Amino acid sequence: MSDKGVHDGHRARLRQRYIDNSLDAFADHEVVELLLTYSIPRRDVNALAHKVLDTFGSFSAMADASVDELCKIDGISVNSAVLLSMISQLSKRYVKDQNKGKLFLNNTSAVFAFGQSLYHGEKYERFYILCLDSKCKLIKAVDMGEGTIDGVTVYPRLVVERCLNVGAHSVIIMHNHPSGDPQPSNQDLEMTRDITNALSAIDIRVYDHVIISFDKCFSFNHAGLIKNGVVQQARRAAEIKK
Repeated sequence: MSDKGVHDGHRARLRQRYIDNSLDAFADHEVVELLLTYSIPRRDVNALAHKVLDTFGSFSAMADASVDELCKIDGISVNSAVLLSMISQLSKRYVKDQNKGKLFLNNTSAVFAFGQSLYHGEKYERFYILCLDSKCKLIKAVDMGEGTIDGVTVYPRLVVERCLNVGAHSVIIMHNHPSGDPQPSNQDLEMTRDITNALSAIDIRVYDHVIISFDKCFSFNHAGLIKNGVVQQARRAAEIKK
Protein backbone atom coordinates (compact mmCIF):
# COMPACT_ATOMS: atom_id res chain seq x y z
CA MET A 1 0.00 0.00 0.00
CA SER A 2 1.30 3.49 -0.85
CA ASP A 3 2.08 6.10 1.82
CA LYS A 4 -0.93 8.03 0.57
CA GLY A 5 -3.16 5.00 1.19
CA VAL A 6 -1.75 4.47 4.68
CA HIS A 7 -2.27 8.14 5.61
CA ASP A 8 -5.76 8.25 4.12
CA GLY A 9 -6.71 5.13 6.05
CA HIS A 10 -5.40 6.60 9.31
CA ARG A 11 -7.28 9.85 8.74
CA ALA A 12 -10.47 7.95 8.03
CA ARG A 13 -10.07 5.95 11.25
CA LEU A 14 -9.51 9.16 13.25
CA ARG A 15 -12.67 10.70 11.81
CA GLN A 16 -14.69 7.57 12.50
CA ARG A 17 -13.50 7.42 16.11
CA TYR A 18 -14.73 10.97 16.56
CA ILE A 19 -18.07 10.17 14.93
CA ASP A 20 -18.53 7.11 17.15
CA ASN A 21 -17.20 8.46 20.46
CA SER A 22 -16.74 12.26 20.16
CA LEU A 23 -13.40 13.42 21.62
CA ASP A 24 -13.70 11.60 24.94
CA ALA A 25 -11.32 8.83 23.94
CA PHE A 26 -8.82 11.10 22.18
CA ALA A 27 -5.43 12.09 23.53
CA ASP A 28 -4.57 15.77 23.13
CA HIS A 29 -2.18 15.14 20.24
CA GLU A 30 -4.89 13.16 18.44
CA VAL A 31 -7.29 16.10 18.66
CA VAL A 32 -4.66 18.35 17.10
CA GLU A 33 -3.86 15.70 14.53
CA LEU A 34 -7.51 15.36 13.51
CA LEU A 35 -7.82 19.12 13.07
CA LEU A 36 -4.63 19.32 11.01
CA THR A 37 -5.95 16.70 8.57
CA TYR A 38 -8.44 19.35 7.43
CA SER A 39 -5.78 21.96 6.69
CA ILE A 40 -2.88 19.76 5.52
CA PRO A 41 -3.94 17.28 2.81
CA ARG A 42 -2.14 14.07 1.84
CA ARG A 43 0.48 14.11 4.58
CA ASP A 44 1.13 12.39 7.91
CA VAL A 45 0.55 15.06 10.56
CA ASN A 46 1.02 12.93 13.68
CA ALA A 47 4.57 14.14 14.31
CA LEU A 48 3.54 17.73 13.63
CA ALA A 49 0.71 17.47 16.16
CA HIS A 50 3.21 16.32 18.80
CA LYS A 51 5.56 19.17 17.88
CA VAL A 52 2.81 21.76 18.28
CA LEU A 53 1.87 20.52 21.76
CA ASP A 54 5.51 20.19 22.81
CA THR A 55 6.14 23.79 21.72
CA PHE A 56 3.41 25.24 23.92
CA GLY A 57 3.48 22.66 26.72
CA SER A 58 -0.25 21.96 26.91
CA PHE A 59 -3.40 21.81 24.82
CA SER A 60 -4.88 24.89 26.50
CA ALA A 61 -1.71 26.95 25.94
CA MET A 62 -1.75 25.95 22.28
CA ALA A 63 -5.43 26.92 21.97
CA ASP A 64 -4.69 30.33 23.49
CA ALA A 65 -1.77 30.98 21.14
CA SER A 66 -2.04 33.62 18.41
CA VAL A 67 -1.86 32.91 14.69
CA ASP A 68 1.60 34.51 14.59
CA GLU A 69 2.86 32.31 17.43
CA LEU A 70 1.52 29.17 15.76
CA CYS A 71 3.03 30.11 12.39
CA LYS A 72 6.51 30.11 13.95
CA ILE A 73 6.34 26.30 14.12
CA ASP A 74 7.92 24.67 11.09
CA GLY A 75 5.17 22.94 9.13
CA ILE A 76 2.28 25.09 10.39
CA SER A 77 0.82 27.22 7.60
CA VAL A 78 -1.45 30.23 8.06
CA ASN A 79 -4.46 28.00 7.32
CA SER A 80 -3.46 25.55 10.04
CA ALA A 81 -2.67 28.35 12.49
CA VAL A 82 -6.07 29.96 11.94
CA LEU A 83 -7.81 26.62 12.45
CA LEU A 84 -6.01 25.88 15.72
CA SER A 85 -6.40 29.41 17.06
CA MET A 86 -10.17 29.17 16.58
CA ILE A 87 -10.49 26.45 19.24
CA SER A 88 -10.47 28.89 22.15
CA GLN A 89 -12.53 31.51 20.33
CA LEU A 90 -15.21 29.01 19.31
CA SER A 91 -15.44 27.72 22.87
CA LYS A 92 -15.85 31.24 24.19
CA ARG A 93 -18.53 32.10 21.62
CA TYR A 94 -20.39 28.83 22.34
CA VAL A 95 -20.63 29.62 26.06
CA LYS A 96 -21.81 33.19 25.40
CA ASP A 97 -24.45 32.03 22.92
CA GLN A 98 -25.61 29.20 25.18
CA ASN A 99 -26.20 31.69 27.99
CA LYS A 100 -27.81 34.34 25.80
CA GLY A 101 -31.20 35.45 27.08
CA LYS A 102 -31.26 33.10 30.07
CA LEU A 103 -28.30 33.97 32.27
CA PHE A 104 -29.19 35.41 35.67
CA LEU A 105 -26.28 37.11 37.44
CA ASN A 106 -27.99 37.31 40.81
CA ASN A 107 -25.26 35.70 42.89
CA THR A 108 -21.48 35.90 43.08
CA SER A 109 -20.91 32.31 41.96
CA ALA A 110 -22.82 32.90 38.72
CA VAL A 111 -20.90 36.14 38.09
CA PHE A 112 -17.54 34.47 38.70
CA ALA A 113 -18.39 31.51 36.44
CA PHE A 114 -19.52 33.82 33.64
CA GLY A 115 -16.40 35.93 34.06
CA GLN A 116 -14.11 32.92 33.77
CA SER A 117 -15.75 31.94 30.48
CA LEU A 118 -15.78 35.53 29.22
CA TYR A 119 -12.04 36.02 29.75
CA HIS A 120 -10.90 32.59 28.67
CA GLY A 121 -7.71 33.01 26.65
CA GLU A 122 -7.44 36.80 27.14
CA LYS A 123 -3.82 37.98 27.38
CA TYR A 124 -4.54 41.68 27.88
CA GLU A 125 -6.83 43.61 30.17
CA ARG A 126 -10.33 43.98 28.77
CA PHE A 127 -13.22 45.87 30.32
CA TYR A 128 -16.87 44.82 30.19
CA ILE A 129 -20.08 46.31 31.47
CA LEU A 130 -22.57 43.53 32.22
CA CYS A 131 -25.94 45.16 31.58
CA LEU A 132 -28.82 43.62 33.56
CA ASP A 133 -32.58 43.93 33.55
CA SER A 134 -34.69 44.49 36.68
CA LYS A 135 -34.44 40.76 37.56
CA CYS A 136 -30.66 40.60 37.16
CA LYS A 137 -30.89 38.76 33.86
CA LEU A 138 -28.01 39.55 31.54
CA ILE A 139 -29.11 41.75 28.65
CA LYS A 140 -25.67 42.16 27.11
CA ALA A 141 -22.00 42.02 28.03
CA VAL A 142 -20.79 45.30 26.55
CA ASP A 143 -17.14 45.22 25.52
CA MET A 144 -15.60 48.58 26.42
CA GLY A 145 -12.23 47.79 24.90
CA GLU A 146 -8.81 46.22 25.37
CA GLY A 147 -5.83 47.69 27.14
CA THR A 148 -2.34 46.41 27.85
CA ILE A 149 -1.22 43.46 29.94
CA ASP A 150 -1.50 45.56 33.11
CA GLY A 151 -4.01 48.33 32.44
CA VAL A 152 -7.07 49.53 30.56
CA THR A 153 -8.64 52.98 30.36
CA VAL A 154 -12.42 53.38 30.34
CA TYR A 155 -14.28 56.68 30.13
CA PRO A 156 -17.44 57.04 32.27
CA ARG A 157 -19.19 59.06 29.54
CA LEU A 158 -18.90 56.13 27.11
CA VAL A 159 -20.13 53.72 29.77
CA VAL A 160 -23.22 55.88 30.29
CA GLU A 161 -23.90 55.98 26.53
CA ARG A 162 -23.59 52.21 26.14
CA CYS A 163 -25.82 51.48 29.14
CA LEU A 164 -28.52 53.83 27.85
CA ASN A 165 -28.35 52.26 24.39
CA VAL A 166 -28.78 48.76 25.82
CA GLY A 167 -31.51 49.80 28.26
CA ALA A 168 -29.71 48.59 31.37
CA HIS A 169 -31.56 48.65 34.69
CA SER A 170 -28.38 47.89 36.64
CA VAL A 171 -24.84 46.79 35.86
CA ILE A 172 -21.87 44.78 37.04
CA ILE A 173 -18.47 46.18 36.14
CA MET A 174 -15.93 43.55 35.13
CA HIS A 175 -12.35 43.46 33.97
CA ASN A 176 -9.45 41.03 34.12
CA HIS A 177 -5.92 40.96 35.51
CA PRO A 178 -3.82 38.72 33.21
CA SER A 179 -1.01 38.89 35.76
CA GLY A 180 -2.93 36.42 37.91
CA ASP A 181 -3.47 38.69 40.92
CA PRO A 182 -7.11 39.86 41.06
CA GLN A 183 -6.53 42.42 43.82
CA PRO A 184 -7.63 45.92 42.72
CA SER A 185 -5.13 48.67 42.12
CA ASN A 186 -5.64 52.26 43.23
CA GLN A 187 -6.53 53.04 39.62
CA ASP A 188 -9.23 50.34 39.74
CA LEU A 189 -10.70 51.93 42.86
CA GLU A 190 -10.81 55.39 41.33
CA MET A 191 -12.25 54.12 38.06
CA THR A 192 -14.99 52.28 39.95
CA ARG A 193 -15.96 55.43 41.81
CA ASP A 194 -16.05 57.52 38.62
CA ILE A 195 -18.21 55.03 36.72
CA THR A 196 -20.53 54.44 39.69
CA ASN A 197 -21.08 58.16 40.16
CA ALA A 198 -21.75 58.67 36.45
CA LEU A 199 -24.30 55.85 36.30
CA SER A 200 -25.93 56.91 39.57
CA ALA A 201 -26.74 60.25 37.93
CA ILE A 202 -29.01 58.41 35.45
CA ASP A 203 -30.44 55.99 38.07
CA ILE A 204 -28.46 52.93 36.98
CA ARG A 205 -27.13 51.01 39.96
CA VAL A 206 -23.74 49.32 40.03
CA TYR A 207 -24.10 46.05 41.94
CA ASP A 208 -20.45 45.04 41.84
CA HIS A 209 -17.07 45.39 40.22
CA VAL A 210 -15.52 41.97 39.68
CA ILE A 211 -11.89 41.42 38.71
CA ILE A 212 -11.10 38.11 37.02
CA SER A 213 -7.73 36.37 36.97
CA PHE A 214 -6.78 32.93 35.71
CA ASP A 215 -8.19 31.00 38.66
CA LYS A 216 -9.30 33.69 41.13
CA CYS A 217 -11.77 36.53 41.33
CA PHE A 218 -12.16 39.66 43.43
CA SER A 219 -15.56 41.16 44.26
CA PHE A 220 -15.79 44.80 45.37
CA ASN A 221 -19.16 43.95 46.91
CA HIS A 222 -17.79 41.10 49.03
CA ALA A 223 -14.84 43.24 50.09
CA GLY A 224 -17.20 45.97 51.29
CA LEU A 225 -16.01 48.46 48.67
CA ILE A 226 -19.49 48.77 47.15
CA LYS A 227 -22.55 48.94 49.39
CA ASN A 228 -26.07 49.60 48.11
CA GLY A 229 -24.70 50.85 44.81
CA VAL A 230 -22.32 53.33 46.46
CA VAL A 231 -18.52 53.06 46.40
CA GLN A 232 -17.13 53.33 49.89
CA GLN A 233 -14.20 55.51 50.84
CA ALA A 234 -11.26 54.41 48.71
CA ARG A 235 -8.64 52.40 50.52
CA ARG A 236 -5.16 51.82 49.29
CA ALA A 237 -4.75 48.58 47.38
CA ALA A 238 -2.13 47.42 49.89
CA GLU A 239 -4.68 47.66 52.71
CA ILE A 240 -7.21 45.50 50.83
CA LYS A 241 -4.74 42.64 50.64
CA LYS A 242 -4.43 42.38 54.41
